[in-house]
Amino acid sequence: MKKIESVVIILSPLLALPFLLVLPWMALFRLLVGLFPSASLLFLLELPAYLFFTFLSSLPRYLGLSLAALLLSSTGVALVFVRERGRAWRCKRLYLPVLGILTVLAFPLLMRYRPAVEATLDVELRHVDPPGLLDGVVKQAWVATEMSAYQYEPLGWADAQTFVYRRWRGGRSQNGKWHRGTAEGVLAYYLDVDMVAPFEGNPEMLAYQPCASASCVEPGLREKRPIHFVGHYPTSLASPDGQWVAFTARHTYGPEDLFVIAFLARSSSSLSQVTPAPTRVLPIESVHTPEEMRDHFAAWPDAYKYAVDDDIGIMFAHPHPTILWAGAAFLQHAPSMSTVILDESGKVASAKYGSSEAAERLEAILRNRAWQARIQKRIREIRSEQW
Repeated sequence: MKKIESVVIILSPLLALPFLLVLPWMALFRLLVGLFPSASLLFLLELPAYLFFTFLSSLPRYLGLSLAALLLSSTGVALVFVRERGRAWRCKRLYLPVLGILTVLAFPLLMRYRPAVEATLDVELRHVDPPGLLDGVVKQAWVATEMSAYQYEPLGWADAQTFVYRRWRGGRSQNGKWHRGTAEGVLAYYLDVDMVAPFEGNPEMLAYQPCASASCVEPGLREKRPIHFVGHYPTSLASPDGQWVAFTARHTYGPEDLFVIAFLARSSSSLSQVTPAPTRVLPIESVHTPEEMRDHFAAWPDAYKYAVDDDIGIMFAHPHPTILWAGAAFLQHAPSMSTVILDESGKVASAKYGSSEAAERLEAILRNRAWQARIQKRIREIRSEQW
């Protein structure tokens, strides 16, 4: 039993040792290179860290090593407590596996991913697809090993608050030609709820307004950052209202990021937009054809509606002196004359479907977490207005 305990206690810190040493090792390497830039042999010191980061560049490998180190260290702690019982805290052997546990758990916090660019303090910058805590370790390892597993292709804006893009996996340059890799679907980033979800609309109907990065993006970025370049899809796209610009950036030869930044060069008149007053809306009972339903949506005040695509629209009840609304929001599918009425909590109060396709499409929107959040948030905002 004592031999098993000794072996476990010796092995547990060895598995955790790379997590403990790699960051101080890289800090020492950068210090020496800064002091002796002409000493080419110093770059051999980077090799152990490079090999470890290469190992970490795969999430299964990173998780496997972390779990093995945690399991072995936890076993060592348990064996010490079983053997020493109440005296375990006085036993020096206990603190080696404890150090192993703390090192592995702290590593994701110390090696958090740093995006390719940062904004100045007075500019709002949204990271559209930020990695989670563990994925961030892997992506930061890609920075160290100059790897790029996926790329972002800006497609356009569905409206002033909805940016649409496509993510490609495995794109690479070969023989001077770029190979796109595999498309992972069309996604939408909703600025008002800071959420990404599959795009339900038509990508061919997006607003596409290129904007020069030198005037739209770079003035809002911090200068003192590691060297970065635009992504493999370099076009920056301005939102329809001119308030935001979407763009890509990457770490030299490393991973890419997708951002939306507040547009600094907008005119002062665009900073204070007046919400249009509600106009006269055709009563829903008077809508009898798909064309009339489309006209009904077109006549609805712009501040109180979302256009999902050419066929589906979401309209919100708004302050009106003579209308007693049947719900807080109305989802409509014009071709089938379908309508779903939502209550003040965003739940379905009633539904009338004109076709199975319409039911499937409208229910898909209601199941979409991003659309749920947008609808509920807008209902709360409107309810806070003076009725």
